[in-house]
Amino acid sequence: MNFYPIEIKFRNASGKWGSLAEQAIKVVSPNRIHVEAKFPDGRSFSSTSAKEALDGKNGVRFKDINYSHPERWTDYTLWVTKQELDEILFGCECLVAVGGEYDYRGAAGCAFTGSQQHRKWFCSEVVFDRICTKWLPARINHKMHPDA
Repeated sequence: MNFYPIEIKFRNASGKWGSLAEQAIKVVSPNRIHVEAKFPDGRSFSSTSAKEALDGKNGVRFKDINYSHPERWTDYTLWVTKQELDEILFGCECLVAVGGEYDYRGAAGCAFTGSQQHRKWFCSEVVFDRICTKWLPARINHKMHPDA
């Protein structure tokens, strides 16, 4: 059986530099400020407030990223079967096509209030929802609740 890599790439928090949003994230996540999922075709998937979605708004998107500064990223590789890869890509592409918006309240709420906005996504939420809920249950032979 062939396996294909999906790289989960965590953006390391920079020193004292960074945008206001990065500084706010570092209050609750001092080591990581963003997450991307890089697929074998070279595209990276995430949700961002940087107006990179298909409709030019903030939200879920695919992007070609060259990761020219590898020291800024911590990588973990998940190995998936062709069927898992196809299912994961399909789920990501559907969400991009319908225009999943960025979840500002959820990004802040994950640390402070626990609140979120349904049908809106922040980076780690969308990456782990679309990828890990397909990949992890197959490895541990366990059905996973979507909220897990």
